Amino acid sequence: MITNMKAREKIMNSELENDGRERINVHLITQSGGGFSEEIVILAGTRLADFVRDRDITGDFLVAVNRETQSADYIIQAGDRISATAHSVKGAI
Repeated sequence: MITNMKAREKIMNSELENDGRERINVHLITQSGGGFSEEIVILAGTRLADFVRDRDITGDFLVAVNRETQSADYIIQAGDRISATAHSVKGAI
């Protein structure tokens, strides 16, 4: 899935470079559990729901921005740190 996301990011970034619209940098905290983040370039004015959909974050996840839950209509700001954490872990009681 990570490889697919990386390829999709490259395509999205090349499309963003050519459309002349304002872009911002945000950080997506990886789901590997190490607390690392990757910098992602997105269009200014992107809604959180669109960001999640475009990155194929599916399933039962809690999506947070800067460690706080936000509505799907939240407009992502430059420098935001976005994380997606599974609500339940397989095998947990």
